[in-house]
Amino acid sequence: MLKERPSLVSAVHALFPTFSHMAQTPNGRSLSPLFSSWSLRPVFYSTSFLSYLPTGLTSRLVSLVTGQSGSGANITTELVSSPETVIAALVMARQELAKVTALDVDLLDQYGDRLWIYWTEKDGDGWVTEEAIQEIEACLEKKWGEAGRKRRARCREGMPHAFVLDEGQSPSPCPCIRVLLGASAPHSSFR
Repeated sequence: MLKERPSLVSAVHALFPTFSHMAQTPNGRSLSPLFSSWSLRPVFYSTSFLSYLPTGLTSRLVSLVTGQSGSGANITTELVSSPETVIAALVMARQELAKVTALDVDLLDQYGDRLWIYWTEKDGDGWVTEEAIQEIEACLEKKWGEAGRKRRARCREGMPHAFVLDEGQSPSPCPCIRVLLGASAPHSSFR
């Protein structure tokens, strides 16, 4: 959005973002077989089977397999209860793995002063490699230096990439996020 409509975007607050090399992340490597064309039919039949189970049982299975609780587990249960939705999500994931590859250095050079980035602690995110973070940091440091450093932070609270799916995390994000978001421009609507 920033690249396509820069006049409409004053700031981007990226919480645990994956900017590049998605297929090389631990999750990208381990989940990519699930996104392949040959896996779609078995996944469709498996999720079709789940759609016949009572919602309570499906929800317990989802919680057991994903570790999610509360509303996160409920949303995932609804997702896996619709085979068509699961297939659409897998196709979208496959497209993301193919599209989110090389770092867009030009974007960072041009608009890095509008980026507020919050990453998980070192090696704590299955969707971002430490090498990718270092590449982004080096690019931003080269162009924006000290001015850009205050807009980048690492979580020290152990929050996971998908913290919104964990009911224990989502209602009250870690204090580092609040500090980072609170430090942005006053006209920013994301606080």
